[in-house]
Amino acid sequence: MLVCREIKFDRELFNKIARRSKTASFFQTGDWLSVWLRHFEKNSLFWGVFDKDDLIGIAPFYLKNDVVSLLGTREVAQGEVLTDFGDIIAVYKREEEIWKALIGAFQSKIQNIKLELNFIREDSASFSILRNLGLNSKQVDRAPYVDLPSSWDEYLISLERHNRHEIKRKMKKAKEVEFNLVENKIKNEFIERMLELIALSNPEKKEFLKPEVADFFRDLIKTLADYGVLRMFFLKYRSKLIAGLIFFYYQNEYLLYNSGFDPQYASLSPGFVLKSEFLKKAITDRVKRLNFLRGGERIKYDLGGKDNKLYKFSISFLYENE
Repeated sequence: MLVCREIKFDRELFNKIARRSKTASFFQTGDWLSVWLRHFEKNSLFWGVFDKDDLIGIAPFYLKNDVVSLLGTREVAQGEVLTDFGDIIAVYKREEEIWKALIGAFQSKIQNIKLELNFIREDSASFSILRNLGLNSKQVDRAPYVDLPSSWDEYLISLERHNRHEIKRKMKKAKEVEFNLVENKIKNEFIERMLELIALSNPEKKEFLKPEVADFFRDLIKTLADYGVLRMFFLKYRSKLIAGLIFFYYQNEYLLYNSGFDPQYASLSPGFVLKSEFLKKAITDRVKRLNFLRGGERIKYDLGGKDNKLYKFSISFLYENE
């Protein structure tokens, strides 16, 4: 019989269990959560699921106003959502019994609470398990991705004719640009230019980059680069960085977290060219998938993205304990 009990956050322990899990995304790792917890959601609650003394599951929760949600999936910084996927950390092939233990713990221990599980990927084992357990569900977003072939030529052939032509045309037009990979000990000048580029991209991104979000990004970039799981990729034109992106490396995937470009150089299609070259780099690096994360922006599909739908599951526990 599995037992659920509250545990303390431990970055290395969370990373260790995440390596044994297929439900956990990068956003449930100890690396990500270690930064998140320094900035947001102090009402965190971590439940461990134990088989005797063996920790086989971790549920990162957040409690507010009688609603329990997955840590990171609620709005912070005056309306922004910074986490792309929600889930639990469940040891592979133990997912169903772990979810049953968690739901059972809510039913027996907690009253007048609503459980909301947001941004569950349809390709996660959690998706079918939660449906089979009878939780209410609805699609709330999508996260396009590209499964990468072994060569750039293979990738181009896989695209629709128009999209293939556009990539070739725009990359040829931007032949004067250079590409810079920045990793490990990232200098402040690169971080500040990255934030500048995000804010310059469009009015929505400028509004998104509130002071609290910018501080979170600075900490995220420095910390996760030191951990070896975050890098930045820039497009340079005539000695100036005119576009950039932030990406994570996790389980042989590149996850494109955020990007920006200087609209003064729009004639070079800097955002499109940078993402195309980034995709080319991922193929060269033998990465199995490039994940564009949440959002249905057109460029993700122009580059061959396929949808991974994201769902919200919910259930209410509105009766008293016996």
